[in-house]
This record gives sequence, structure tokens and C-alpha cells, in this order.
Amino acid sequence: MSKTILHIVNGLGRGGAEVILVRIINSWDKNLGDRHVIVSLRNNCVFDKNRIDADVHILEFKNPFSWVSELIKLKNIVNSRSVDVVYAWMYYSCIASLVAFFLRKPSVWTIHHSFHNFSNEPLKNKISIWLCSIISWLSYIKKIVYVSDVSRVHHEAFGFCDKKSVVISNGVNCEDFKPNVLSDKLNRSSLGIPEDAYVIGCFSRLDPIKNHKLLLKVYENVLQHNKDVYLLLAGEGVAKANTQFALLVSQFRFIRQPILLGDCESMVELYNIINIYALTSLSESFPNAVCEAMACGVPVVSTNVGAVPAIVGDSGWIVENFCPQMFAKVIINHSEMNSSDRQIYSEAARERIGSQFPMSKTVEKYMGLSVLD
Repeated sequence: MSKTILHIVNGLGRGGAEVILVRIINSWDKNLGDRHVIVSLRNNCVFDKNRIDADVHILEFKNPFSWVSELIKLKNIVNSRSVDVVYAWMYYSCIASLVAFFLRKPSVWTIHHSFHNFSNEPLKNKISIWLCSIISWLSYIKKIVYVSDVSRVHHEAFGFCDKKSVVISNGVNCEDFKPNVLSDKLNRSSLGIPEDAYVIGCFSRLDPIKNHKLLLKVYENVLQHNKDVYLLLAGEGVAKANTQFALLVSQFRFIRQPILLGDCESMVELYNIINIYALTSLSESFPNAVCEAMACGVPVVSTNVGAVPAIVGDSGWIVENFCPQMFAKVIINHSEMNSSDRQIYSEAARERIGSQFPMSKTVEKYMGLSVLD
């Protein structure tokens, strides 16, 4: 029997959870006849709403004083759309899903966060996690979906209801992310990068947890060995116009300055510019960028965080203890490989994503969640 599924999400920016939500809805089996409704708690949509297979509503949860009026709007949307199930994506949305409790609707939470060191979490996150740990025991919540085992372990240890846990990894469509995707507007030539240059890439928002400082240290170490290496960075806040990031970059004496692109839509083209993807995060759950890079045939070197070791396997490298010298050594060794050896890593990365983390498997598991019994 077809059903109406309402998805509450913190916003509709370029974050991992938001991107996966849109991909899942657009890949949902149309033969089921299910209807999807998205309610964004913030007005920051970067997607073309006409290209989302859902009815999209934008609310304005700007501050605590707006919550009452916006929750009433949310309740009205649930009622007017005859919603059967409420999905909540991330902590604030999980709290907002209390509307489902009062309307006697079953709810599914999806958690896209891990906290390797809870003391480092911002205060608002600590409060949200604490509230969610209490709410998670209410009977209206039927399933709590985690995108990695690491995330599940962290949250269960903090007090989240362990009887409702399900792990569903994110996935990537390897037809959307593939090698040799060329662009006339965004390519090595347009960025002033020689075709035979070695390029390190990292595409993530500016946030302390993403640990760009370590990445810049790694780049500094690599340049001391090879001055012809380039570093390509993109993501919200990673731009020259951002004084905070410009100040961070100024602390280093680079022979060659990093290329900063800021927020960028053309992700497939970016992955096809770089030779290796470097993730230096302090904490992750299931970073989409790692899968996307690998699907494009780009091997990954990363800190030991979240599901990354399980994603990368033996197609890339995991660096322990946040050591910039070890990170740089991996990159230098890869840069000095001949083309045939590099191709082995490239093919292994793409094959691993295609076999282990296809988008079709992720969607199938979400469609298979039984919450209306």
C-alpha cells in the first residue's frame, strides 16, 4: 500500500545528510506509489525544487522564539498531507519530530554524526544530543538509522535507545560520479594547473571538525619535497574572501598557495581534476566526499575517523594520530608512482564503491524499513 512520507531536515544546503536525502527520494521506486514531502527548517535551499521528487516546504526556525509558530505550521503540513510516516534528518529535526508524537504518527530518525570526542562538540550540539537521547526512548520513534557503526556505538553509549538501531550506509551512483568527466568552464586549464601536475584535493565546509589546519601542514610538508604540487580546496567558507580562512592560510609559508574555490556546485568536475583526495577531519560518520572521489577513480588518504577505514579498504590509506609527516609521506609516495601503478589504485577505488556502496543498495534498505506494522 502506498504511503505519504514527510521528511524533516535542518536545511537544504550542500551538507551530506541533505544531499543523501534528495538522492534517496529521487531514486525511490516510483512503482510503490509513495509520496514524499520535505520540510526544511531553514530557508537555505541550494537545490532546484523542480528536480526533487517531493513537495518542498520551507520554514523559518531562526531562533528559539520562532519554534512555537513554526511547529504549528509543521503540524498543519502533517495533517493537510495525510502523512503516514515522519522521517527526521539530524538532531534539530529529530527534536522537531515531536510533532509526530502528538499527532500519533510513527517516526524514523536518521543520524549522520559521530562524536569521537564529545567535549569538543559545540554547546548547541551537546544540548541537542542530550535531548535526543531522552526522546529516543519514546514509542513513536520506530527506528533510528545510523550511517555507520561508529555513529551507532557513540550514540548508544551516550544513552540513545539501542533497541531501535539500524545501520544503513550512504551510497553513490557510479553513473553520476565517474572518471574523465570534463568541463569547459572548470578544468585544470581554467584554474592555471598544468595537465601533468600532481593535485591534492579536499572539498568540505570550513569547520574546526574538518581540521583544515592539519591539511595545510601536510601541504607545507609535501611542498618541501616537491614544489610543483598543487592543493585544490572547495567548500562553504573556504575562500579568499573569508577572513577567518585567509588568516589560517597566512600562518604558513607556502611556495605555492592553495587554490581556493569556496562553495562549488560542479563536484564531479572537481574530483576529475585531482589525483588524490585528502581528508584530515577530527571526526566523521560517513563522509560522502570520500565515496564520491573514489567513484571518480580518485584514491583517498584519510585520518582514522568514522566509517572511512571501511569505505577505503585497501584502495587507499589511513593515517593514525593526525600526523602531518605520515600524511605527507603517503601523498609523496603516491605522487612518485608511475601511471600504471596509480591506475591500479584508481580502479580499485572505483570498483570498491560500485560493489560495496552503490546508491541502489542504500535506497533499497530505506524502502525496506518496516515502521507501519
